[in-house]
Amino acid sequence: MLFTTNTSPSRPAKRHRVSYNASREKRVIKPLWPCISRARQARQIRFRVLNNSVKFYHKEALPRRVPGRSNGYTSRRSLGRLFHRANPHERVIRIVSQRIDALICPRWTIAVEPDTKVQEDLVVAIDKGRILALLTRAEATERFEPDALHERPDHVLLPGLVNAHTHAAMCLMRGYADDVPLSVWLKERIWPAETSLVSPDFVADGTRLAVAEMLRGGTSCFADMYFFPNKVADVAVETGIRAAVGMIAIEFPSSWAATPDEYISKGLAVHDAYRANPLVSTFFAPHAPYSVSDQTLLRIRQLADELEVPVQMHVHETAQEVEDAISESGQRPLQRLEELGLLNSALIAVHATQLLDSEIEALALAGSSVVHCPRSNLKLASGACPVAELLAAGVNIALGTDGAASNNRLDLWAEMNTAALFGKQIAQNPE
Repeated sequence: MLFTTNTSPSRPAKRHRVSYNASREKRVIKPLWPCISRARQARQIRFRVLNNSVKFYHKEALPRRVPGRSNGYTSRRSLGRLFHRANPHERVIRIVSQRIDALICPRWTIAVEPDTKVQEDLVVAIDKGRILALLTRAEATERFEPDALHERPDHVLLPGLVNAHTHAAMCLMRGYADDVPLSVWLKERIWPAETSLVSPDFVADGTRLAVAEMLRGGTSCFADMYFFPNKVADVAVETGIRAAVGMIAIEFPSSWAATPDEYISKGLAVHDAYRANPLVSTFFAPHAPYSVSDQTLLRIRQLADELEVPVQMHVHETAQEVEDAISESGQRPLQRLEELGLLNSALIAVHATQLLDSEIEALALAGSSVVHCPRSNLKLASGACPVAELLAAGVNIALGTDGAASNNRLDLWAEMNTAALFGKQIAQNPE
C-alpha cells in the first residue's frame, strides 16, 4: 500500500511518518525526524505501531555513508537532500505488512465454508492459533510478514477433523475385548479391567498415544469421555490439540470418584481450572441412561443450564438397552430423558442406533445432535444409526470413532468411508 506527499517547489516536503490506529482506518501524521539518526537507518527504518511493522524509504536507495559528517552521521540538511534526490516534491511511504506467526503455502486448499471447493495456490495466514485469512500469495506477501513460512508444493490443506466422541485413554485396551456384544464387553471385560488398571498415569499415557494417532490422521480436535478428565486436559495443552473434555458421571465408584456427587464436584473443578484455556472446553458426560440415576441426571441438567455447556451421553446404543429400560421403568430411554428435561439443544446423543420415527422427530424439534460411530456399532453388532432419516429431519450429525477398544482405530477417514458405505446399505440408496 503506497502513500505519497507532495509540496510546491517553493516549500520543501516535510518528513512525516504515517501510523494507524487499531482499526487501520484513521491515519495519524507525525514528524519523521525523531526516527532518523543515521543514514544507514534512513535506508530502511523500522518501528512497531500496534501490531503493524512499518518501513519508510525513498524510491532511490540511499548510500550507507552520506555527506555531512565524516563519522557517518548525517545532518538534517544532507539527509533532506538524499530524500529528495529523485523528486524534491514527492516522498513514498510503504506500509509493510502485519507480523504474524506463519504462512502455509500448499498446492491445493479445501475450504468448507461457505461452500466446499478445491482451490489452487492459495495461502493461509495463521496468528496466535487463529486463521486470519485465505488469500493469494501476492496478497499475502503484501499484507503479512510471517515468522515462519511453510512451503508445501505437493500437499493439500484442509480444516482439521473433529472426532466428536472417543475414550482416548482406551488406546491402551485396544483389542482387549473383541468379538463380544456390548453388555458382555462392558460388564465382564472393560469395567473389571478399568477397576484394576485406570490411574492418572494410565489416562495420561493412553491419551498421549491417542493424540499421536489422531494428529497423524488429521484430527485436530476431539471430544473425550473418560475418567481423570484433568489428565486429558493436561495432555491436550501439552500437545497443542484442541479437546472437549467430558465431566464424566456414573453411579458406581472408580479410581476417579466414589459417588455421583464426587464425580460432579471433581468435574466442576476441571471446568473451573480450564475455562479460560483456548485449547480446552468442557461438557457434562453422564455415561448412559442405564448407568446414571434420575437424581444425578437432574442435577447435571441444572448445572449444564447454568454453565451453558453441552451434555453428551450414550443413548439407544443397542436394542438390549432399550428393552431393559422398558422392562424396568416402562419408558424408552429418550422418553425418560425428555421427562427429565435433558432432551434439548444441549444434548449430544452418541450412537442412537435404535430410534423410532417419533424419536427422530423429537430430536429434531429439540435441536439435539447425534454422534454417529459406525465402526464401533459394526464391531459390537449394536445396530445402525438411521443417518438418512435424521438428516432429512434436520438433525445435526457428527462423526466419532468411539474408543480404540471398541473400534481398534481412531481414524476418522476410515469412519467417513464406513459411514458412507454403511449408510447406503441402511437407506437402500446408492446416492
